[in-house]
Amino acid sequence: LRQNRTTLICHHFGVAFIIMAVYGWVNWLPSLFVRVHGWGVPQFSIYYGIFGGITGIMSAISSGFVTNWFKKRGHTDGAMRTVLVGGIGLTVGTSVAPLMPTPELVLAGYVIAGVFANYPPAQALASIAEMTPNQFRGTITAIYVLVIGIGGAGLGPFAMGWVTDNVFGDPQSIHYSMALVTLVMGVLGVALIAYGLKAFRASVGRADWAT
Repeated sequence: LRQNRTTLICHHFGVAFIIMAVYGWVNWLPSLFVRVHGWGVPQFSIYYGIFGGITGIMSAISSGFVTNWFKKRGHTDGAMRTVLVGGIGLTVGTSVAPLMPTPELVLAGYVIAGVFANYPPAQALASIAEMTPNQFRGTITAIYVLVIGIGGAGLGPFAMGWVTDNVFGDPQSIHYSMALVTLVMGVLGVALIAYGLKAFRASVGRADWAT
């Protein structure tokens, strides 16, 4: 842990910030459509369930191809680069989508952003397997799940609700708080992942697979 602290801090907390944004907009998206655009929850659920489900599957599968594409070009940090690509795509898409003027454009923006939604979580686990020797992988994975569970899934929805109430002071401003929180959290996550690429490559080089 001490030897690979830069890698682990950048990896765990970088992904946690990105997932914080993802869990935030996933949980508050129905409220955005109800409050700002006058859609009913059933109407939103049908459209987002269909298109969001398709892009979610595409995202999980395509993330592996992107990682392989990087590795074929000599990048040993291919998995982390895919996390970075996903983080950038999510940050741009989810900070712009809620500000679109019509519900159809908002939905389209989130569906496009959904193409990147599974890049960070899927390839973050793959990167742990690459950089961690067999006897430590369970411990490192457990710490990772703890960090993203509390920091990402736990604080993401809370942050958007808190910003809506305490920064904008209006429930109808949920779209502004979603855009702001996803932008800030996404930028922090992307910055940590980008900074940690060099350390990750060093960690992969040190991993001892013989034990």
